Amino acid sequence: MLYFLAGVNTLLGVIGLLVESEALEAVGMGLGSILIGVVVAVLGFFTYRGTRAAPILAGILYIADALTTVVDTVTEGGRVPVVALIIRAYIIITLFTAAKAAAELRRREQEDVGVSLQP
Repeated sequence: MLYFLAGVNTLLGVIGLLVESEALEAVGMGLGSILIGVVVAVLGFFTYRGTRAAPILAGILYIADALTTVVDTVTEGGRVPVVALIIRAYIIITLFTAAKAAAELRRREQEDVGVSLQP
């Protein structure tokens, strides 16, 4: 999932840089999206490697993104984007589930270290 999100952020950032669009600039697509895409890709790599901290950091990143979106929307007098928040909530829940799964796998690996197949 993190690789997909990294790809989408990077693609939108590249499109934002190449195409002059007020709509893309209004939602912040550009160099910032590319940088976020790189960060999310790195976190995806470490999540794939079984690091527990990577999905937690990605979850914190998406929580901050959701809070920033809500604050920006409310201060500009707009309506809270409910669908976008539901999607972010799904992403955040999935990331923290991945962190829990990584911890469980690490625990099982440590338990299996002492197990031998020989009598």
